[in-house]
Amino acid sequence: MILLKSKLQKYGERLVRELGNQSPVASGSLKNSFSSKVVDLGGSIELEVFGSSVFKFIEFGRKAGGKQPSVSSITEWIKNKGIQPYQGQSVKQAAYLIGRHIGEKGIKPKRYLQDILTKTELVFADNMIVAYGDEIQRILEKETKNI
Repeated sequence: MILLKSKLQKYGERLVRELGNQSPVASGSLKNSFSSKVVDLGGSIELEVFGSSVFKFIEFGRKAGGKQPSVSSITEWIKNKGIQPYQGQSVKQAAYLIGRHIGEKGIKPKRYLQDILTKTELVFADNMIVAYGDEIQRILEKETKNI
């Protein structure tokens, strides 16, 4: 199981790296929020990938007619992107209007994670098949020494 955990951890590190590289950057907080962890569940293991709560809106989008994002989060985004409001308009006013538009029209999904998984799944599958084979061979060698 050690080899499988190692392969899964390396895949998690690759996903985190790819997510960071392909994520949009305003402040860098999204890019730097990704992490992964291999969890041993007894008879199986799983890979968990974590990131900022903002990522779900980028990956899956936002439905039209839904709740608009907070003015404070849009204000922060405007400042980080260096966007200048129209003449005579405050950043807070611009943030409200952008948020209202997002609430009314929604946001199209970007599917960064889906694209990365599609791009890396064959390499991952090959590595895991080899790791399973090596793990089975290690167990058989250990068990046959006792015979």
